[in-house]
Amino acid sequence: MQETGNKHISDNPYQLSIRLQSDGFSLSIRNEEKSVLSTKNGKILFQKLNEEEITVEFRQQFETEINYNAVEITLENDFYTLVPDLFGETDDNLTLLKFQHPDFDTKENIVLNKMIGNLKTNLIFGCPTKIVNAIKKVFSNYQLSHTIVEFLNLVNGANGVFMSMRGSKMDIAIISDNRLLVANTYAFSSNEDVLYHLLNVMYTLKLQADKHQLNIFSNQDHPELQKLLIKHIPNTTFLQLNNLNQ
Repeated sequence: MQETGNKHISDNPYQLSIRLQSDGFSLSIRNEEKSVLSTKNGKILFQKLNEEEITVEFRQQFETEINYNAVEITLENDFYTLVPDLFGETDDNLTLLKFQHPDFDTKENIVLNKMIGNLKTNLIFGCPTKIVNAIKKVFSNYQLSHTIVEFLNLVNGANGVFMSMRGSKMDIAIISDNRLLVANTYAFSSNEDVLYHLLNVMYTLKLQADKHQLNIFSNQDHPELQKLLIKHIPNTTFLQLNNLNQ
């Protein structure tokens, strides 16, 4: 576990932001001015723990003695789908999620949804039931969302081709006339994989790579990838995201 020092944390209201991965978490605590007071990264092997054990881990790891005025929890996984908000929210979220993810386990997971109003899109995503129940036991007031929402919020109000990189995963979104044409997550292990997924998505939507701006959000520099992409997508820009949890 890595942790940075706290700065005058007391019983005053603070904002807690947590990102949950399959094998751990990262968190940050901010004050009312949005300044970061503390950050922490840790391991939690969720697959090996039951609900009560996860609850204990949350209480020990998430600085629950602090009086938070807001708790935002972001889930990082691949079990999500985005549906155009043509008819409003639907009661058939499970069917829509399983259409894209046939292996989604309904015995161990719960289906959640969140409207992304600015894009008129309904996000449907899955989360292990034991994690949701543990969160409810630890926090009385919280917001649970998904990393794809965090990504789409970055491009709020903009049109174009966008990509974010996090570990060995890449999120791609294409927005035109304020409509979300596509948003998906891909695994990659090489720069060539990144290029392939980008060109494949653009080809599917009949977009010419040399006539569209590509904006890439990342917390790290990727000089070799940048050289490769510019050869095929000349208008490529990398944007640093130092404010995001890793």
